[in-house]
Amino acid sequence: MRIAPILWYRRLVRHLLILVLLVSCSRSKPALVDLRPMTITWEGHTIARLFADGRTESAGQNAPGTTLVAGPTIHSDGTIQLRGGVTARLAPDGEIFAKNPGMPEQHFARIANNRLEIEEMVILAGGATVRYERAPGTVIGTIDGTVDDRRRQTALLMTATFFIDMAITK
Repeated sequence: MRIAPILWYRRLVRHLLILVLLVSCSRSKPALVDLRPMTITWEGHTIARLFADGRTESAGQNAPGTTLVAGPTIHSDGTIQLRGGVTARLAPDGEIFAKNPGMPEQHFARIANNRLEIEEMVILAGGATVRYERAPGTVIGTIDGTVDDRRRQTALLMTATFFIDMAITK
C-alpha cells in the first residue's frame, strides 16, 4: 500500500514535533543537592545519615552512638521539609532561607566554598571532616566514603538543617 507523499510528509512532521517536545520536556535542571546516601560519624559513632530519598537521621540531643532520630527531608532541588510545617530552601547561590507556616521566609545561613556561615558561627568542610572554624582541631563529623565538593556541600546543608530543626519550638 502506498501512502500519498503529502500524507507521508504530514506524518513525518508530526513525529518530529513529538520528538522535539519530548526532548525539550525531558531536559530538567541539574540537581542542586547531591542526594547520594551519606553517613557522618564522630569518633566512630554515626551521628547523621542521609538516605537516597532525602530523608535524614541524626543523633540530635542524643549521645553519639545511640539512637538516631528522624530529621528533615532534603530534596534535590534544594527544598527542605522540617517538622511542624517549617520549610527551608537552598538557593543556587548558596543562601539558605527558613520559613515558618504563614510567615515570610528569613535568611538563615550561607554555604560557599565548603564553608557554612550561620550568623557569627562558621563551620568548614575540608577533606572528609566537618569542623568549627574557631576551634581548628575540633572535628564535629567525618563524612564516610568518597568525598568531593558536592558531598561536602551536602554535609554542610545537612548541618544547617539540623540547626534549623533544633530551633523549632513546637
